[in-house]
Amino acid sequence: MDKQQVFKILETITYPDFKKNIVELKLIDSLHVKPKSLHVKINTDNENAFNFIARAIPKLFKNDFRDIEVEKKLKEIRNSFEYNSTKKTNNKAPYAKKVIVISSGKGGVGKSTVSTNFALSLAQEGYKVGLLDANVYGPSIPRIFGIENEKLQWNDKNKIIPHENFDVKVMSTGFTTPTNDNPLVWSSSVAISTLMRFLENVEWGELDFLVIDMPSKATDIQLNMTKELPLFGAILVTTPQILACDDVNRSVMMFKDLHVKILGIVENMSYFIAPDTGKRYDIFGKDGAKNICEKYNLTLLSQIPLDMSIREMSDDGEVSVALIDETIKKSYKKIVKKVLEEV
Repeated sequence: MDKQQVFKILETITYPDFKKNIVELKLIDSLHVKPKSLHVKINTDNENAFNFIARAIPKLFKNDFRDIEVEKKLKEIRNSFEYNSTKKTNNKAPYAKKVIVISSGKGGVGKSTVSTNFALSLAQEGYKVGLLDANVYGPSIPRIFGIENEKLQWNDKNKIIPHENFDVKVMSTGFTTPTNDNPLVWSSSVAISTLMRFLENVEWGELDFLVIDMPSKATDIQLNMTKELPLFGAILVTTPQILACDDVNRSVMMFKDLHVKILGIVENMSYFIAPDTGKRYDIFGKDGAKNICEKYNLTLLSQIPLDMSIREMSDDGEVSVALIDETIKKSYKKIVKKVLEEV
């Protein structure tokens, strides 16, 4: 059996919780094939994924080789951003100096609200900011910005004109449907093609930051964004709830495997202050994001309280950080301050 045949068989091993196989994800660091032995070195930071792969390979080749060794590649210590995707040749957004993705492990944690307020906080610091709503199947950015009834428009160069509010340029699949309740029943290939078009055929102008609100779960969209863009980093959003934190743990390992710098974690709906008594309630648990940060040596960017005014303003198309009281604003501005320290 030669290398080509071995690679073909390795393509049958799908990465846990992903649709892609380990060859597509370029997790095979080295492969040595001899008449009676096989040695495979796997490039992954995810211990659970490695253990899964290390069990799967011997089963596949037990009738072909007498000695089978599966080894994990030891990672070098990384002290800068050089290890992330900045060295990739693909760059669908050369107009943006920095591209930051906002992600989570599950829906309902307020990722789009955080994305919106983060983008606006950057704009308030004087930066030129674009916000791409890549949450194809549940676009909520248009409503939060109060532009949910806008549709696609083109200029005389046949480029799409991004809608703009609060000095942030916005593009979303929400602008492509005839009505707001139209579902987008798209295959992943169609969704990815549309997002690539939004990156390349939108008149974004020169941007200091392009912020991308990613889909809630790990999909082909996440993989393609990391492949086609030199990402500056990722911000992960969670609530303190154990179920949400479990999913964020998986997202942490996914971005590590994709060699994308994790700028930090935002704990949304972190606590509730009763307006009548001033007493604090930890409705969804306590210190979930803090524990994740300690586990993976990450930065806790901010703990945003559960506040009715944030929900009301998001529903009414009024971005919280633009109009709400200073206490809430500080929670979002902490994120920007810590990210700008990395810049």
